[in-house]
Amino acid sequence: MADITEPGRGWNRYQGRCIRILSGNTSTARAPWYVVPADHKWFARVAIGSAIVSALEGLNLKFPRVDKASLQEFEKVREALENEGKGGRKRTARVVKTAKGG
Repeated sequence: MADITEPGRGWNRYQGRCIRILSGNTSTARAPWYVVPADHKWFARVAIGSAIVSALEGLNLKFPRVDKASLQEFEKVREALENEGKGGRKRTARVVKTAKGG
């Protein structure tokens, strides 16, 4: 009966508990939770996309450094893959292992 006579009171308590559970007990800096309103799909998608972009930017990712010999090998592999199935005999890429284990 309290839900009918005092509709705001129960909802506010429910929301408060949800916030405490999500932010205080399970959401951490390493594995954060995000509460995304789902009233409008377009806005939910923007909010989720923004959270993903922020997380990826925070990783500070960079391309690995590649030595000249590896670049030449990659070019041979690329050529072999591009020529694969273009009539004639099939070309195969030959992978050469280096002393570094590559």
